[in-house]
Amino acid sequence: ACGWDSSCKVQNNIVCRRAQSNEWNVFYQNCYLSTVSSWKNPSIVYSYQFFDYLHQFDGVELYVAEVSGKIIAGIISLSFGKHTHLWLSGINNENKHMEPIYLLINNMIDYLLPSETVFVDLGVSGRNDNLLFFKRGFGGEKYESIQYETSPNFEELKKKLVRNCSQVNQVL
Repeated sequence: ACGWDSSCKVQNNIVCRRAQSNEWNVFYQNCYLSTVSSWKNPSIVYSYQFFDYLHQFDGVELYVAEVSGKIIAGIISLSFGKHTHLWLSGINNENKHMEPIYLLINNMIDYLLPSETVFVDLGVSGRNDNLLFFKRGFGGEKYESIQYETSPNFEELKKKLVRNCSQVNQVL
């Protein structure tokens, strides 16, 4: 398994690692916005201001795949206690053919399972058959969930995030 505190060469010259604080903007500009641009009708597009705020919290990590020092994909994970949610991924569309998201998820699962993590959540799939097929490829069990979506303003979302994170930390 890949040690996330140092680089780990995976295959095809793709390196998977934990991003540094100053690389969140690189991921946002080169991968997240590239992914969003390929969607027909995005329901929500997060601002970099939200990403910049989010990465300050314990348990929020960005894992990246890079080739020749260039970040080509990434996944933001949210971890609390024994649960890790792979919340958001992005890929530079020019490098999609290299399938770095598969490598990242496989390495993250290999890294998380021997740890204290007992539940790795790949997120809600909705009615997207391609996404369902992709997620089934990693094994595991399917869980039904209820999804609520809102489009709050950033300041209101920030207040709720701070309140919820402090409540979760009190429980843990």
